[in-house]
Amino acid sequence: MKKPGKFRLLTFILFLTVSVITVVTIIQHNQRRRALTQDAIDMSMQETHRVDSILDLELGRIMGLADGIADGLSLQKIGMDTLPYMLNAALQSYEDVFGTGIILDVDSMVQGKPRRGMFRYKDGKDIIVEDSAYSLRVPDFKWYENRKNKGGWSDNVFISGISEEPTVQYSKAITAPGQPGNKIGLVYIQLSIRGIASMMNTLSLGKAGYGFILGSNDNFIYHPNDQWVWDQVSIYESGYFDNREMLEQAIAAVKSGDTKLLNFRNPVNGQESWYFFEPMDNSDWLLGVMFFKEELLNEHIKARHTLIFITILTVIGIGFLLLSLPSTRNYNWSKSYLMSIFFVLGIAYIWYLGLEQPILKGWDVDREDVIITDKVVLEAFKTKMDSSLYATERENYSFIPTGIFLEHIQLMESHTFMVSGYVWQKYTDGLHDHIARGFLFPEAEPNAEYIEIEEAYNHREGNQTVYGWYFRVSLRKKFNYGLFPLDWQNIRIKLWHIEFLDEVFLVPDLDANQYNNPTSLPGLQRNFVMPGWTLEQSFFNYKKNRYNSDFGVRSAKTNRDIMELNFNVYAKRVFWSPFVTNFFPIFVVVMLLFIAVLNNQKQADERVMGRWGILELGAAFFFVLIIGQTNLRSQLNVEELIYVEYYYFAVYVAIIITCIVSTAVFKTNIKALTTLKKDDLMKYAYWPMITGFLFLVTCLVFY
Repeated sequence: MKKPGKFRLLTFILFLTVSVITVVTIIQHNQRRRALTQDAIDMSMQETHRVDSILDLELGRIMGLADGIADGLSLQKIGMDTLPYMLNAALQSYEDVFGTGIILDVDSMVQGKPRRGMFRYKDGKDIIVEDSAYSLRVPDFKWYENRKNKGGWSDNVFISGISEEPTVQYSKAITAPGQPGNKIGLVYIQLSIRGIASMMNTLSLGKAGYGFILGSNDNFIYHPNDQWVWDQVSIYESGYFDNREMLEQAIAAVKSGDTKLLNFRNPVNGQESWYFFEPMDNSDWLLGVMFFKEELLNEHIKARHTLIFITILTVIGIGFLLLSLPSTRNYNWSKSYLMSIFFVLGIAYIWYLGLEQPILKGWDVDREDVIITDKVVLEAFKTKMDSSLYATERENYSFIPTGIFLEHIQLMESHTFMVSGYVWQKYTDGLHDHIARGFLFPEAEPNAEYIEIEEAYNHREGNQTVYGWYFRVSLRKKFNYGLFPLDWQNIRIKLWHIEFLDEVFLVPDLDANQYNNPTSLPGLQRNFVMPGWTLEQSFFNYKKNRYNSDFGVRSAKTNRDIMELNFNVYAKRVFWSPFVTNFFPIFVVVMLLFIAVLNNQKQADERVMGRWGILELGAAFFFVLIIGQTNLRSQLNVEELIYVEYYYFAVYVAIIITCIVSTAVFKTNIKALTTLKKDDLMKYAYWPMITGFLFLVTCLVFY
């Protein structure tokens, strides 16, 4: 067998090998995605089961307290004299039990003493007895007959007329002695919603996931959005589900004893979410748990890496296939052009991946960031913050609703941008009286020509006062231009309260925005114009930070992990303008250089250029490109290498190789060199060499 035949056979075998590896990689990628999804589902269901078990256990214990008292009265094992002590003991048994009570019919007799009611509830560490006062209110409670006949856990949240504490109630009927069918009263225990919240906070639901409880009427018994609970909002009225029919079918199945997983795209924030529903054994309630699918899977980076690896394998496989074809003049040109085309297609596909998904590095992509996209996520985050602060005995803290509206953004340099707009804060009477009014931009540029912040308005609304400030300021942030001109930038504005050393936390005022879906650009002026950029998303998030100084105040919160409020704007560079400006001149130089290569392959008497012509042309091209590259770096004012510069480097190398080979061709005997390079290797390898280098660089930069 001739050597060319061996080479073609070897390259064909390599093509088959790479093809098999590519197919296996694709299969493994799909299997890994399915396995990752299933693992996430299993983990989420296990977490749901765990919390369901905790809730059922706690509810069962509380039920046991009420059942014991009711059964003791029905069987005359408990006397009226000991009943107050039993109620007090039940009240003190669990921290989250708010109140205990008993109600008897007017004409009922227990050990010969007519009673209307007894009630005890907690006021801090004290137990308040409201027997006589409470009995006068009994006729006003329409739920009495219903609860006496039905019993069990209530379907709605109850707010007592005595206390504003929201509770749910468990009740057990008392029967007349010796008459099991004659219900003469009930014993009830009130469980604080805060107690349910503390149990729900044990859920490991990621940074923005949350749990909720539905009553038998599908109203919210517990939800991070307290207003939905107080207003007895149905899950169908929440507006968070885009397919009501599917939701109704799922809830009906869960009420029959099944566990359901639903996949919805939240119409409020645009995020795809998983919802798990599970029946609760000790009540007619349903436990629901929400996870953000993207956060739970967190696979977009791994997916991009795998897709780039598959692209590399595909292009290499095609290259081996082309090399296995016969080496005739026509085939060589076809192989050269086809290989170059596939390199370019590989580059274009990787560009597509970079443009579709923001590739942000370093400080912009901390896994512990909490993105606030709607009020439910905010309330869930505040609930977790409440638990964290309470656990560390930091009880004197306040949340200040804060909003921002931007009118202008301008990127000044690689580390500075200017913004203008409005910031407002809401202060509630009695809650925020001791707190100063104001905010800070901690990342303001110290050498800025001006920093303008002035109060623009204050407005009274009920028991709240809204203070608004107009600002125009230069802020410091290091932007990463490594992917220029396919880069995304996160324009991040960090906000502090003016009393940042104290336990004062800023929370987004989401009620001020008509929409909070990041793609609807909340907090930005309509038809916002930022030349050279397309604004893709805007949102609030919390970023964990810790400072290595207490600023001279030993009690300051800065020496602990703190969650800082940021307003973010994701901007994607408009691609075509820098493409034409930077890539088109490079393409023209590469084309002219290729024409020079073709000319230099002609016979000596047919050449247009002399011995030094190709060197002069290469020098001219080099100075054109170096000026363009220098201007680019001056314009962006960057320190690191940027993606487009690799195209300049590729052309520099091509110029050097072309000059060396072309000069060698001219100085030597043409026939001798033609015999040495009878397939015109330089001519055929020109485009694959340049496009292959750029493909390799693109894979490395975007990986």
